[in-house]
Amino acid sequence: MTTPDPLNEEGIRDALPGGSGAWLEHLDVFDTIDSTNDWLAGQTPPTAGRLAAAVADYQSKGRGRRGRQWDIPPGHGLCLSVARAVAVPADGVSALTLACGTAAAEALESFGAERIRLKWPNDLVLIDGKLGGILSEIAGRAGAAMHVVVGIGINVSLPAGFVPPGDIGWGRGPAALAEVLDPLPARNHLAAALIGSLQAAFDAYEAEGFAPFAERWQRRDWLRGSEVTVRDADGEAHGVAAGIDAGGALLVDTPDGQRRIIAGDILRCRRPAPGTGN
Repeated sequence: MTTPDPLNEEGIRDALPGGSGAWLEHLDVFDTIDSTNDWLAGQTPPTAGRLAAAVADYQSKGRGRRGRQWDIPPGHGLCLSVARAVAVPADGVSALTLACGTAAAEALESFGAERIRLKWPNDLVLIDGKLGGILSEIAGRAGAAMHVVVGIGINVSLPAGFVPPGDIGWGRGPAALAEVLDPLPARNHLAAALIGSLQAAFDAYEAEGFAPFAERWQRRDWLRGSEVTVRDADGEAHGVAAGIDAGGALLVDTPDGQRRIIAGDILRCRRPAPGTGN
């Protein structure tokens, strides 16, 4: 398999959806950076309705939720973040992450990567392995215009014997687009598709909230039917994942009734036996 081509600003801009000049405020491309999320968080927020983006071949301090380390070897992954000023209700940031996950899955599927699934709250799944993750961070006051930064890390290809830092804790470990796409699309094209899809997702979310994404997310729900242990601010819940509600909260059927998890962590997960789940 051929190593994906180098990332560059011109290649990404040339592949962006038509009319990108109207909505892309600036684009920064790096060989190596600490964190694309941190870079954008430190910049002046883009003007209303416009997007700022940062793309990197490698992040030396890439991270996921709860500060977990995220490491993709140079030349094998895609690390990007986008920023936009968005009006988000106090309980809407988790749903925005789900909306962005839906947009990312659809962008990758446009290249022929079939059956990409989504694991609540922020993972992209391919053939029961972790293809990527999403990290949403905000600055400002909930309910007002907020500087929202959404980072996405995608495994494009993985070197033989690659072992990710830390234990993923679910599935079969890391997955990569190279497992289902041959030849691989140019990473510049992947980045452009993701940036364009995220801009469209922000537009839809601002106009209608999570409603346009709910059914699309649920069709990709990898966790549904699994036995899970989830921890949120109220403690741990043990039961069976029962999908999400209209606001993007995880529903867990427990012996004491259904529990609604707005923001939390999946501590343990056991998938249903083949032929019994999704």
